[in-house]
Amino acid sequence: MALNFESVNPTRIIFGNGALGKVPELVAKMGNRVLIVTGASGRYSGELTKKLDQSGFFSKTFCVYPWS
Repeated sequence: MALNFESVNPTRIIFGNGALGKVPELVAKMGNRVLIVTGASGRYSGELTKKLDQSGFFSKTFCVYPWS
């Protein structure tokens, strides 16, 4: 059975002090579910997940390991 779907990948990269604090406002314009994709360290995913949870979003984190 064929699965029909559409994928839209808007990209916006924000750098600098306070960048994590801007994420909930930006995400709210696109919905309430967030998929966080990180590298092996996932260095900021915990802080980001916490900020999104506090703002009422549903988030999941997926770590991508280069050796897998």
